[in-house]
Amino acid sequence: MPLQDTNWDTLKADIKAAPSETFVVFTGSKDEDGKSWCPSCNEAAPDIERVFKGDEHHALVVPFTLDDFDNNLWPRKEWAIRGVPMIYRLKDGELSGAFLIHNDLPFGEMLDAYVSGEDAYEKWTEEKRGDNYIPPETRWSWLREDFDVGEKRAQEDIARGQERAKWKKEYLAKRKAAQNGKEESEKKARTEAEAPATDATVCTGVSCAA
Repeated sequence: MPLQDTNWDTLKADIKAAPSETFVVFTGSKDEDGKSWCPSCNEAAPDIERVFKGDEHHALVVPFTLDDFDNNLWPRKEWAIRGVPMIYRLKDGELSGAFLIHNDLPFGEMLDAYVSGEDAYEKWTEEKRGDNYIPPETRWSWLREDFDVGEKRAQEDIARGQERAKWKKEYLAKRKAAQNGKEESEKKARTEAEAPATDATVCTGVSCAA
């Protein structure tokens, strides 16, 4: 079955309607020329199309616009997406495979091992990358924890920003009030200084004369 395009609005329904084992490919959206804003997505595209173009594997493709990736946190948090392209294996709608991110490793070879099953991917990971294998549930948990920490920091940054904005607003209001008071005082002083002088009254002894 070829790659099936979907989006955030229909993804859950498409997963329910998909075969028991399916893959979800998160990637950068493409322009009119078929190129993505994401360089790694462009590099990985030929291997993704090669692996999923036949009937052996089914994949849902979810495009990220650059604005989505920078500003739309909830889908990234829900799927623990920290970069694209990113691929998950699902069985009966539940995560069953390790996430896969394109990087400097031989992506095509890694993807072939990944879609062959968790055992094949574990073997490839240990032999080709020299890494200790980490179960997908553990990696998923780590990603979610990273997002929780990141979200907490973001909320703290927002709170600090709001506090600074409040302080600045109050400070500017006080400064403006002080400036207005100073200007009023100076205006009053100028008015009094510019007022015409009144006739002087001279008093001598017991009588006063103008």
